[in-house]
Amino acid sequence: MRDLTAKEKWLIIRKRIAACTLLLCIIAYVITSYYTNEWRYTLFIFLAVPIVPTLLGLQGLNISYELVVIVAYLSIGFSTKQWHPWWVLFLTIPVYHILFHDFKWAKFKINTKEKIEDFEDDEIKISSIFKNQNKRDYMDAEVKDKDRD
Repeated sequence: MRDLTAKEKWLIIRKRIAACTLLLCIIAYVITSYYTNEWRYTLFIFLAVPIVPTLLGLQGLNISYELVVIVAYLSIGFSTKQWHPWWVLFLTIPVYHILFHDFKWAKFKINTKEKIEDFEDDEIKISSIFKNQNKRDYMDAEVKDKDRD
């Protein structure tokens, strides 16, 4: 087996750090919340889970509607201290996906290594993968089962 280069070793270390981020956040949340007795405000520790891989250069930060709703909920809750009426924001997530799932402008990704990407290329790749597969519907399967008997 060959020796790893310094760049490959650093990549392995970055991947391991990103992999244990959630566990470290849970430990930090429990310890910090216990000693400060501020269980709500220390929830911001969990924002490190999507941010750490981005800071390490392993992936781009995906800004989705779900992330916007979570940040809005936490911001409104912490500033007004009214958590109960704002949980309704989470009910808008399925509505958003029902209304806007086909629109290209509703999907975007910020990549730290490249500029903003358009998802047209991804859609073309996905459609070309499924194009070559045989498409059978439920009725075809029944007919074939009846032919065997």
